[in-house]
Amino acid sequence: MTHDLIVIGGGPAGIAAALSGDSLGLRTVLVDEQLKAGGQIYRNVGAADARVADLLGPDYTRGRVLVEQLARSSVEVRHDSLVWDVAPDLTVTVLRNGSSERLRAAHLISATGAMERPSPLPGWTLPGVFNAGAIQIAMKSSGAIPAGPIVLAGGGPLLLLVACQLLDAGADIVGLVETSPGGNRLAALPHFPSALLAPEYLTKGLQMMRRLRAAGIHRYSQAIRSRGTARAAGGQHGAAASWGGAQYPAQPAA
Repeated sequence: MTHDLIVIGGGPAGIAAALSGDSLGLRTVLVDEQLKAGGQIYRNVGAADARVADLLGPDYTRGRVLVEQLARSSVEVRHDSLVWDVAPDLTVTVLRNGSSERLRAAHLISATGAMERPSPLPGWTLPGVFNAGAIQIAMKSSGAIPAGPIVLAGGGPLLLLVACQLLDAGADIVGLVETSPGGNRLAALPHFPSALLAPEYLTKGLQMMRRLRAAGIHRYSQAIRSRGTARAAGGQHGAAASWGGAQYPAQPAA
């Protein structure tokens, strides 16, 4: 045995698990493929400057507490490490610095996080079309935001969050296309009493929707496609997301 506990993943769950193991006196190692702790949710939070922190808000910056606790702990942290095999006896094979090494412990926690799976649509491979997660990565890593008119399309709370963050950065959002079927709201009604048990999340969602309405962001519900030849171009409701590599605050598109 090389350790008592191996944790795969350096996001919020992985860090919390590693800290818990460390507090119990376990020889704990945290393995993560990113260069810094934080995962996708708290990407680069330990190094983000004030302008990025202000843009992304307290939900993002509270991750600094976890990252700082990890740095002060006895957890052995291995960044830039790719786990490519987990054997039945919990031997974990890791690729790091161009060579493989094996770690083995009596206990293993996998906290590899979520994966963004975009729904393909006509024109989705055109330059200028980005996933919401990719835009967030750019904002968290360097404060970069898309330049020019932007249309956001999809469904779920992440779309609303990204829209509000882009507004705070001064981006030009010309439309938000809600693609979730209207019948989903009716189907969700039986779960509403359970949702009331988390009023903070309900309030946050309502505030984001109110913010977008106040900013005059038009919302549509329809099948969509991205048009263009060399890159995504303007359509019926404005331009598609155009990536200009602009730094926060947004610069006007040429």
